[in-house]
Amino acid sequence: MKPEIIELAGRAASLGSSDELWNVCQQMLPEYGVTAIGYGIIPLAAEARRLGNATAGYFRNTYPQDWAAGGDDPINDKITIDKVRDGARLVFWEDPRLLDGARPAQIRRRAHEAEIGMRQGVSIGTSFAQNGRPVSGLAFAFGTLRTYKEMVAHWREYSYDLNYISQIIDNGFRGPSSILLPQLSQRERDCLSYLVIGMRPAEISHALNISEKTLEKHIGSAKHKLNARTRDQALVKALVLNLIDP
Repeated sequence: MKPEIIELAGRAASLGSSDELWNVCQQMLPEYGVTAIGYGIIPLAAEARRLGNATAGYFRNTYPQDWAAGGDDPINDKITIDKVRDGARLVFWEDPRLLDGARPAQIRRRAHEAEIGMRQGVSIGTSFAQNGRPVSGLAFAFGTLRTYKEMVAHWREYSYDLNYISQIIDNGFRGPSSILLPQLSQRERDCLSYLVIGMRPAEISHALNISEKTLEKHIGSAKHKLNARTRDQALVKALVLNLIDP
């Protein structure tokens, strides 16, 4: 592993924001032949299957400007996101089996990506739920590689360093300071944190010196920010996104 990566891991916590961390990592990636990256978090896979990845998740990328032009719904039509969301830990974009059973829109999306220099790449899981399913992932595009064989060999050579960088990015983007995620207030985080350890509303109200009506207001606000239909769903999302630390 390069010394710069070890140094970055040590500096990551002291960087001012997840945006600054993102920019620092961008400066390192060209050394590995990376020409673009995409990062995403999908807290609940079932919700994403029902509502779509774009609605249920949080995403950021450095893809070319015309990447979104290859269809009406680039996030929902990107088959590699589905693969990682549903359990794959490593997906090569040119894997001959990738498009087996794909929807026509997903096939068109891959063809468009190939046309704009995103033929070769990998998508990986970066953090995982207790059942082993990835809840976040990162994609690397390698615009200078031409063949699937080259891509596999290149990944075999550099995967250790790139996986480590992926973990640094993931740790920076899952938490209260992330610019990618909903910004819960301290009081909202307090309310959810007490709920997740099993405290009753009356006990939480007493601990926070607020009325139960105010408590419900904070919980309702947190649910809205997290796009959660129920209190339990809000708690799961907040835990997965590292927004609360019970």
